[in-house]
Amino acid sequence: MPDLSPTAFDALPYRHGAIPETHPARVGAIARLLGMEAAAPDDCRVLELGMAEGMNLLPLAERLPTSTFVGVDFSPVHVAAAAQARAAAAIDNARFVCADLRDYTPEAGAFDYVIAHGVYSWVPPEVRERLLALCAQALAPDGIAYVSYNVFPGWGLLGGLREMLRAEMGNVADPVAHAAKLLAALERAFTGQPGPYAALMREAIAEMRAKPPEMLFHDELELVNTPVTFLDFIAHTARHDLHYLAEAHFPSMPAEHLPPAARAALAEMAPDFFRTQHFLDLVGNRRFRSSLLTRHAPAAARVLDPAIIPQCAVGLHLQPVDGVIDLSPGRPLQLRGRHDFLMSVSAPAHKAFFAALCEVAPARVPFAAALRRATGLLHQSGFDETPEAGPLSEGLARLFAVDQCDLLLTGGGDWLDLSPAPAPSALMRYQAREGRQVTNRWHEPVTLDAGDRSWVAGEAASAREAVLVRTGLAV
Repeated sequence: MPDLSPTAFDALPYRHGAIPETHPARVGAIARLLGMEAAAPDDCRVLELGMAEGMNLLPLAERLPTSTFVGVDFSPVHVAAAAQARAAAAIDNARFVCADLRDYTPEAGAFDYVIAHGVYSWVPPEVRERLLALCAQALAPDGIAYVSYNVFPGWGLLGGLREMLRAEMGNVADPVAHAAKLLAALERAFTGQPGPYAALMREAIAEMRAKPPEMLFHDELELVNTPVTFLDFIAHTARHDLHYLAEAHFPSMPAEHLPPAARAALAEMAPDFFRTQHFLDLVGNRRFRSSLLTRHAPAAARVLDPAIIPQCAVGLHLQPVDGVIDLSPGRPLQLRGRHDFLMSVSAPAHKAFFAALCEVAPARVPFAAALRRATGLLHQSGFDETPEAGPLSEGLARLFAVDQCDLLLTGGGDWLDLSPAPAPSALMRYQAREGRQVTNRWHEPVTLDAGDRSWVAGEAASAREAVLVRTGLAV
């Protein structure tokens, strides 16, 4: 039976950065919207299994200093790198454990959130069993586990490419250089080839070539890589008394995104919720899932409760089509978002609310604060009215389901505030100095050129300081 050794990760550390969907505020918002009493992000306990070098866990700990964080990894090099970053940023609410998951035993019910990113599909069967057992053991009664894994059918084509590459690499002296050479040759071989298969292969090869070796070798080319179907994963979690809640990227779930003809065809098969998700993987050629699991079975329908929206902060993915917002009656506001989404807003109060969100985007603003700002904008324009929370909450729930806004559970809300003198955090500066992926204040990785990286690192001034602050590279 194949096994994993820490030495493989010592030689080539798994160097991923922040995974936005693992943020307790994001996971907590989905859980509360679906009827669970999830812990607030600024008063919670988080466990990450397979934390690598801590670059997902540490930004959370720095931004949420009143919560506690524990990271577990079996590579001493990973743990040492995480400890170095923690010391450099003076983060005192995170601790790390160097242990094999088969030997690690957390206190029962001690964590509100458990994160296992890039583990389930990349470990032998007995470790997969232990991973789910640990999630069930560690979770508090209303806790939520985030588990990512590769799924069929999307991994079918990638799996064939992976097996060919692993066979070709064999025992070469420099597998990193050899993999790069093989992928470059394959890219040339498929150039100009007709047909959908060639197009899919070009896309897969291009994605692999774009990845740094520390991601490619541990994501696609790891010794163990076992995709599963969604239904097989659900059956496995059920054996550990875990229940599927939702996807961490909630908009990927609803079948309503499909064209009417596709929805009608699926309806003919009368699928239940789980079979619908299974069919969506096939229709969408999905190859990766990030699923949220709980100890208690949720309501079957997974219908979002708009009454929870006032407990959330909102990050809008919509902007005015013409860049201008006019609150005057009779002037509809046209907003364009992701995936060519277009919406029109007519009521002055609703236009004022979206104006309040647009003027601070991409910042996440508490719902109540956006309401207050919208009221102020209305009064400035001569309107003696206040936006109603109910209809706006219902609208935001619909927008969230179609990927046009982010919702984050606020808790006390202080962690969302920007200081009077914004500047990069200590961890942001460390990441910039060390050439790591820099994480912004909303737990998103940000791509930086040399000049911007120098500003974040504290090495040089920048004429783009205001832009960088708005991008979340300051606290």
